[in-house]
Amino acid sequence: MCIVDSSLFAEKEPDMLTPFTVLMPANIRFGRGQAESAAPWLAQQGGPILLVHGASPQRAAFLRQQLEALQLAVTTLAISREPWLSDIEQGVQLAREKGIRAVVSLGGGAVIDAGKAIAALVPAASRDEMAWVSLCGGLALANAGLGVIHGLAGPLGGLSRASHGALCGSLLPFGLALNESQINDPGLRQRVNDVRRWLADGLDVPVDQVWDSLREWSHRAGLGTLRDLGVARDALEPAALAASTSSSMKANPVSLSGEQLLEMLEAAWE
Repeated sequence: MCIVDSSLFAEKEPDMLTPFTVLMPANIRFGRGQAESAAPWLAQQGGPILLVHGASPQRAAFLRQQLEALQLAVTTLAISREPWLSDIEQGVQLAREKGIRAVVSLGGGAVIDAGKAIAALVPAASRDEMAWVSLCGGLALANAGLGVIHGLAGPLGGLSRASHGALCGSLLPFGLALNESQINDPGLRQRVNDVRRWLADGLDVPVDQVWDSLREWSHRAGLGTLRDLGVARDALEPAALAASTSSSMKANPVSLSGEQLLEMLEAAWE
């Protein structure tokens, strides 16, 4: 545990930072090549293991092979969209049938969320802990704030089988462009200009072409339009309406009407 109390070595200032406490995972490994250390660490915890991955099992093949080479029994579960209750129930059933001792998630947000839910629900006594984790996550998001991308991706995910991460990525260029078009505050304008410059440097394109270039880059990388993701056109209007009054939109830097959100969705769908 690390505790920092500035009152021990500094005089109290009129404008103090708000005190806070942060709970973090006990074991964080960051950097290229760190994934290679996962299998030996898991082997020390014991098996069998439930490996939760995304739509393509190939992306998790390296970890499965390493675990099996260490004589660990591995059962896999694919999560190809935002996890439904049936996905979690399937994972819990697999875990109980196979005597799973560890649940490993390898993938994006949907995969990690599914793994956490399965791990919490296998032992019934852990449900209270899962509820506490969910509460903490909700408090963090509520205080940090979100915006138009998350505000639209939420209802779209409920109206389709598209994954949350893919929806956010597909919507990003359109949301940035729409927000920029409505900004009048000089401070916000500068922040958007900074984002433009950073993306232009990363994509190696002129600053004035960055939103279109970001969309083209996403498509080349395999991230399609909303239509490609399986979102029905008749889902756009109810999604825009739901997003216009959602809590996520309260943290958006500018106010956007339901009509503007629908126009943005239609552009992202084509």
